[in-house]
Amino acid sequence: MREMVANSRRPGCRGIGCSFRSCTSLRAYGVAADLESELGVAVVSSNLAFGWHLLRLAGINDQLEGLGRLFSPRARKMTEKPLPERGFPDAEFVARAARAQAMMAERDLDALLVSTKPEVRYLTGFHTPFWQSPTRPWFVILPAAGRPVAVIPGIGASAMGNTWVTDIRTWPAPRPTDDGLSLLVETLTELTGGGGRTPVRIGLPMGHETHVRMPLTDLDVLRERIAPASFVDATDVVRGLRMVKSDREIAKVAHICEVVSGAFEEIGDLLSVGMTEREAFRAFRIDPPRARCR
Repeated sequence: MREMVANSRRPGCRGIGCSFRSCTSLRAYGVAADLESELGVAVVSSNLAFGWHLLRLAGINDQLEGLGRLFSPRARKMTEKPLPERGFPDAEFVARAARAQAMMAERDLDALLVSTKPEVRYLTGFHTPFWQSPTRPWFVILPAAGRPVAVIPGIGASAMGNTWVTDIRTWPAPRPTDDGLSLLVETLTELTGGGGRTPVRIGLPMGHETHVRMPLTDLDVLRERIAPASFVDATDVVRGLRMVKSDREIAKVAHICEVVSGAFEEIGDLLSVGMTEREAFRAFRIDPPRARCR
């Protein structure tokens, strides 16, 4: 990324260049996803001052000395505040799992199966660009007690190994004839007691704003192969978990809200009488770095 920053310099601009004009540009350079992972919240603004703050989070402070001259004193002061802790410690995920397991016990669930990026990341901290591939399913199972178990393509084993998850089971994906299905069935059966308890209930988010990230035909086969165990809607579990924020989460959200609010306070310095809405919008999202580099 440092090379991209260096290559983005333009004649007459003393900063890192005009390529980093907004968080949209940050996304184009693949920076935003890493920042979201480290900070634990979404990148939600494309304002200039906020973009600078994101670059600081990316660890390229040495590239920002010139760019700092492009900002108002208020914006510089805002971005000079101490940064929050990056990412989350294992203790955060331990607490999340414990809360989830308490809710599972209340609902008589033997395990919780999740397969989407938000839920997998929430329970494990796992982050990878391979989520962008629609051909690879990823599964995490939270048993009634203990740590989550990952059932994932082999290509993700190294990244998952950097999380607090220690039981990582893989298959050589993509394998259309059996893309992790047999391994998932075996793991679910093992973690729920091998079918000894009747009936075995496995939580699976099925409600609004949820989906199962695997082929529908595989899901049908999975239902058949785990019988007499059955899937039970666990939308209220995952939703309830995320609705109640921990102190660490609150601190991160508060920090980002403060940064974004500060960026919006700069609007008055960008607008002028007679501007059209289109011009005002461009001034807020795109033009400031270019105008100040001229």
